[in-house]
Amino acid sequence: MKLITRVLFVGGIIVSSLAQAQVGNNIGTLNESLRVTGRYKDTEGSPFLIDDYTSGTLIDKTGNKRAVFLKYDTYKEELLVFNDGTPLMIDKRLYPKFTIEYVDGTTKKSYAFTNEIQVPGLKPDKYVQMLVDGDTFKFFKTYDAVLNQSQDQGYGGVVTNNYFENRESYYIYQVGLDAVEVKLKNKDVLKALSDDGAIKDFLKKEKLKIRNEEDMIEFVEILNTDKSPLND
Repeated sequence: MKLITRVLFVGGIIVSSLAQAQVGNNIGTLNESLRVTGRYKDTEGSPFLIDDYTSGTLIDKTGNKRAVFLKYDTYKEELLVFNDGTPLMIDKRLYPKFTIEYVDGTTKKSYAFTNEIQVPGLKPDKYVQMLVDGDTFKFFKTYDAVLNQSQDQGYGGVVTNNYFENRESYYIYQVGLDAVEVKLKNKDVLKALSDDGAIKDFLKKEKLKIRNEEDMIEFVEILNTDKSPLND
């Protein structure tokens, strides 16, 4: 599984000046400077969704937006902003939403994250990437970095460094019910939605096969329309 392609939008000087203007008095942070140099020293891989600080937007509980340069640590579940040369950790209780903007090839994309959906088995303030934000059904993705500890076999044995394993998981959420983890396959979608036959018949009739993220997005978007098989 891959992290999002790493892309820097501007140089470090611009990053510093813009972030300082936006978060100059540390509003919305935990007022805690983070010493990140060597933070994951001797650890292979990266826990960050994107390794470098990238353009983004913080959105507070009232909907106000703040342009910043940020990075998301999926191991410690921390959101960091770059302020006057210093990384600061954002108070997620004050900023339940953020966006990350990056370039994929020649296409500029914006990904939206929120921690306002409670998912059984996950941290209460876990950020999730919203892929479909419908009135009835929502489809989202989580990112997690798992730290695998080194195995030192002693003198003459094999020594391996600590390394991060990056994982992605998908969830479907029907408003009023619990979010359910789902694999991107027809049979797993049917199981996650406790299908009584209507969805299976619809997928067969429309010749829809769910094999990837794009297929699932298309299907969930249908569930939020008048064409939903659940409306019959």
